[in-house]
Amino acid sequence: MGFRSVLMLGIFLLAQAPLYGRADAGETRETLFGVSTFPFKLSPAASEQTFRIAEDLSDIYVVQLDNGVPWSEAATDARFPVAVRNKWRELAAHAPSERPVYLALAPLAEDRKSLAPSSEGSTSIGRFHGAAFDDPTVVKAYVAYALKAVRYFKPTYVNLGLEAGELAHRRPGDWDAFVTLIRQTTDALRQEFPTLKIGISFGLQSLMEKSTAERARQIIAFSDYVGISFYPYMSAFHQKFGAPPLPAPPDQWRVPLDWLASFAEKPIAICETGYNTQDVSVRTWGLQMNGSEAEQKDYVSDLARYAKRDGYLFAIYYFPIDIGPLIDTLPKPAAELASMWRENGLLDAELKPKPAQEVWKAILAAKYDPAALKSSPAMQPKTAERPQAAAPAETGPVVSVGFKRDEDLCQAPSPARVSLVATDSGANAMQWEFPAGTQQWTWCARPAPAGGFPQGAGMRFRIRSDVDGPVFVEMKAASGGGYFAMVDAGPTWRDVRLRWSDFAAESNKGLARDLKPEAITNIVLADEGKASSPESSTRRIWISDWIAQ
Repeated sequence: MGFRSVLMLGIFLLAQAPLYGRADAGETRETLFGVSTFPFKLSPAASEQTFRIAEDLSDIYVVQLDNGVPWSEAATDARFPVAVRNKWRELAAHAPSERPVYLALAPLAEDRKSLAPSSEGSTSIGRFHGAAFDDPTVVKAYVAYALKAVRYFKPTYVNLGLEAGELAHRRPGDWDAFVTLIRQTTDALRQEFPTLKIGISFGLQSLMEKSTAERARQIIAFSDYVGISFYPYMSAFHQKFGAPPLPAPPDQWRVPLDWLASFAEKPIAICETGYNTQDVSVRTWGLQMNGSEAEQKDYVSDLARYAKRDGYLFAIYYFPIDIGPLIDTLPKPAAELASMWRENGLLDAELKPKPAQEVWKAILAAKYDPAALKSSPAMQPKTAERPQAAAPAETGPVVSVGFKRDEDLCQAPSPARVSLVATDSGANAMQWEFPAGTQQWTWCARPAPAGGFPQGAGMRFRIRSDVDGPVFVEMKAASGGGYFAMVDAGPTWRDVRLRWSDFAAESNKGLARDLKPEAITNIVLADEGKASSPESSTRRIWISDWIAQ
């Protein structure tokens, strides 16, 4: 799993930074922030209160349709049931003008591993129960449903599979059929709405399991963003389904979010998140989960920092208000399970703000600048490597690492080999070849230029690999310790840009937190021996145009 790599090397320990306070005059941000309109109790007055509070705490409007699909009506182009039309009408009526819309659809049931039930009032109960995801009638119905929803709500972003990544983790045998459903729906939407940003969302903790991450790439490859659902305190719940455990706060969210930055080759969107302000016990499941107002505040603060650092498109904090009054109306089994989200709100059930709400409002105080978003790394062509907050500026002194001649090559212990080769574009590159899938570390290294690197923005290079997998980059300091970053490499050339602050200090070495580029003495590239391919017993990595600036 990629998760164990992060823990083993300690390469993604986020540098401490001040929590968000009041925004400075003129400060801008590239990420949209919002909360949902999920009501905290069942009454028209409570619904109206929730809509008003959501508007106050958002600059993106959330429409989440997770209550079934009118399968038969969609498949036959019949009028949707009254309950569906009324709900859509209510949501559209409360949409603030001139505000981007995020639309989330759910072809999966609440178990996230079977087809969604039919909507209230639909005539399709029998025909679609237990149907395969790639059943032609299911595909036809879902395509029609998605098209109608997008025409109605006019979103900027659409999620075609709310938490659908759980299917890849919990029932992988059905994943290929689901990919077919989402692919055909995506293609249909792109024909009519070429600028619409399309994706699905994945539970972050389960996505960190290696085989799930590999399956996820099938849909990410034709998506515009990597959607994430993440409730960090719920580690014990996801462990019940085989997901890797998360550490204690604050690494409970920092480690996964750092892993996400290294994994995602597309812009990141936090489609749903939250944090409880009280401990939770679910006796039926044998679950105990932590929560506190202090941890909620810290999580919200860190979420904003990661959004800025990694260029998130948007971040949705799901429950604006504690839902205890709603849960208390449910039957006991359902109420116990729902208690996992009981105290998620930024306000309590009496509508009193919690400390995290102040942080959230401070985040919103910075002006959202869509022009800045268009020029941000997150919105650039999908060859850009992550993690990063901004590309190194093309100014200042430039030091070339390589590779123009044999003297620039790294040295590698046998049986690995390095050689100077020409790329398709005619540029020179270092080819590093070694046995794949050995479960042992392989490395190559070379001295840094005399005097180290300039005090500049960072470094950039191009990388390609014939086998998908991570490559670890280490900068050795004069003190003997190392600073690490990780990049993904695959069959397509990628432009990688790393700031010096993207390199994290090797743990337990007593190193300074920040890497000083002038103190770098050696460069090391490492492969952990996990990446392999049925077609080849070797892995080849090519690197070219490597400079520091």
